[in-house]
Amino acid sequence: MVNGNLKLDLPEEIHNGLVEKAKEANISPEAAAILILSEYVRVYGSGIYVGTWRRGDKNGKKGMRYVVDWPFQPGLVKIPGDQSIDEGNRGAP
Repeated sequence: MVNGNLKLDLPEEIHNGLVEKAKEANISPEAAAILILSEYVRVYGSGIYVGTWRRGDKNGKKGMRYVVDWPFQPGLVKIPGDQSIDEGNRGAP
C-alpha cells in the first residue's frame, strides 16, 4: 500500500463539523477524514464533474462549476476489536 500525505486547510465551519462528527464516532478528526475520503473514492458511483459557468465569467476568465457526485451506496468499514481506525487501519470491505 502506498501512503501519501495530504495537508488540507479547511474553512473553520468545515473543520468544526468534521471534529463534531469525529467526536460522535469516538475517533480522531484525522481518522474521520481518512474514512470519509477512502469510502468516497472506493465506492462505485463517486465522481467530480467539471464544466464552465457562463454567469461566473469575470474579467474575461471563464467561471467554473464543480458537481460532487456522492455514491448512493453507503460505505461499510469493519475494524476488528484488536485494531483501531486511529492507527491508520482502513478495515476490511
